[in-house]
Amino acid sequence: MIWGNRRATVRSAISVLALGLAWSVGIPAASAVTLSSIRHSSSKDRTRVVIDLSGQCDYSHRALQNPPRVVIDLPNGTVGQAQRTITDGFVKAVRSSSASGGGLQVVLDLETSSDYAVFTLNNPFRIVVDVKHGGSPAVTTPPQSRPVSTSRSNTTESPASGETASANKPGAVETRPPLDIAPPPKDAWVIAIDAGHGGQDQGAHYFKTNEKDITLDLARELKTELERRQQSGVKIPVMTPILVRKGDYFIPLRRRWTLAEKQGADLFVSIHCNANPDPKAQGTEVYFLSLKGATDAGAEELAQRENEVDQKMGVSPGEDDLDAIVFDMMQTDVMAKSQMLAESCLTHLYGLSTLYGRGVKQAGFAVLKSPRMPSILIESAFLSHKDENKLLRDPGWQRDFARRVADGIEAYVRGVAAAEKLEKP
Repeated sequence: MIWGNRRATVRSAISVLALGLAWSVGIPAASAVTLSSIRHSSSKDRTRVVIDLSGQCDYSHRALQNPPRVVIDLPNGTVGQAQRTITDGFVKAVRSSSASGGGLQVVLDLETSSDYAVFTLNNPFRIVVDVKHGGSPAVTTPPQSRPVSTSRSNTTESPASGETASANKPGAVETRPPLDIAPPPKDAWVIAIDAGHGGQDQGAHYFKTNEKDITLDLARELKTELERRQQSGVKIPVMTPILVRKGDYFIPLRRRWTLAEKQGADLFVSIHCNANPDPKAQGTEVYFLSLKGATDAGAEELAQRENEVDQKMGVSPGEDDLDAIVFDMMQTDVMAKSQMLAESCLTHLYGLSTLYGRGVKQAGFAVLKSPRMPSILIESAFLSHKDENKLLRDPGWQRDFARRVADGIEAYVRGVAAAEKLEKP
């Protein structure tokens, strides 16, 4: 498995630990929280289960046997509309129920005993369980026609006789080279910075300001900031920024990430400005790719608008070979790492008090479809909002914005570098 163009494979859970993205058990909870949904994704190395909750809460976790399962206890949780059947050969299903002493239990039924990791992410709050894949997948039966029930019950998971709970464990179309060929060793992270729009594609236009000009200014500031950090004497990890678009010209969407790949990029950060007919709409949001639909209607509309740029500029759509891209993404686990990068950048952008954080979201942006490198799209602020338009044009604010994004990138890179060091024999 290749992580972008990195030579080492690092488990997502260890990376999150090193990044400091809220590895914790026992977060104070002021009131009961509701289980809103359960999601999952499967990659070569792990099955990830995401438990979406209405707010922060205390939790604990344990592994049980006969049959093998992982139990997440939420003393302040209540059952919501959530269900998930999984048949990837490692995790069979996820079920929720009311605990006999109150609260909520979420149980992951496993095919065989496996190491696992549990951590949390914020904005919105969710508990993430990574079940490590070991050996060949077990033989699975076809999915049930009826989903696992999540109705309340009076049953609770407890260790069987003589059994003890385990200790917590961290568990235009272009030809590209095959993904199973590892790149030569590298001593620097290459950060591709993509300024949205350009040339005849001006992007959004409000208050006599073109989006293409602002995005290039922000991209240049980010490149300058990352370069400045390399000159400060801190050499590990080394980050080498490159600009995908260096001037006022148009680049097709697919061409942007393929250009970054050809230059050996390990991360891809696309910078845009948001816009809305509602002049009160404001804030910053960070996106990573979704292949199954957008987070909300606004995200879907935004992605559709951005994806139509090529068509408006007369660029014929290339052969996306979506099935192959999906397979490649599952093999490289690039989606999970894109989410981590997005979380890290937005967490640091929250420190920019002049902006309202709109959260990390997903949508089908064509510019984010590289199966090799974690990729995010930052909607920096609303060009259509009078006050944010002024901020976007202010050089001092642009430098501050670039520093915050660089902080997020550096935290992500340092976390991965630390995890690689931990995994070396």
